[in-house]
Amino acid sequence: MKTNIQPLSFDELTQLLKILKGEDVEFHDLILFWSSTGLRPGELIALKWIDLDELNGVLSVRRSRSNITQKDGPPKTQSSERDIALRSFVLNVLNAQKARIGNSSSYIWPFKGKQHSHKTLNRRFKCFLKMAGLKQRPPVHMRHTFATLHIGAGESISWVSKVMGHTSVKITLENYNRYIPNLTRDDGSAFESVLRKKN
Repeated sequence: MKTNIQPLSFDELTQLLKILKGEDVEFHDLILFWSSTGLRPGELIALKWIDLDELNGVLSVRRSRSNITQKDGPPKTQSSERDIALRSFVLNVLNAQKARIGNSSSYIWPFKGKQHSHKTLNRRFKCFLKMAGLKQRPPVHMRHTFATLHIGAGESISWVSKVMGHTSVKITLENYNRYIPNLTRDDGSAFESVLRKKN
């Protein structure tokens, strides 16, 4: 059964980021970070500063927040435990977040000093989509946004699959093959280049 994906287009992502810049800079950076890493919502919520290797620019995904138990546990699958090499602009976003919250939380993206829940993330995402005049969809579609925009920008499908933690490239192809224009780059630079042109 094919996943019903509702990704944001580059124009929609740009519109959302524009609104957030004036309304909530921290959530702006969260969305920019999320659109550049393709994490599942639970993985995003569970991210801690100990998961970031600043020296080498690598993010380790080792846990996920369950929407059922509301507790942190292992990611969805074994392949979901992965290391993601971050582009310099993504590291800059994380540095800005660190400067904002200091030592107030062990989590990278807390909400009001506490760990985000799926409920608070959903509510905030819904609110800002409405403010930006965009079609409503659950936050999980930021993961699809990562996939479709990176593939559309020309990133290697195998690189996108690896970053997303898919068990095989076949899964990625089944979900996103219609977004593949060519297979030329594999480091995230194509997406960053298009994003810069949009802003």
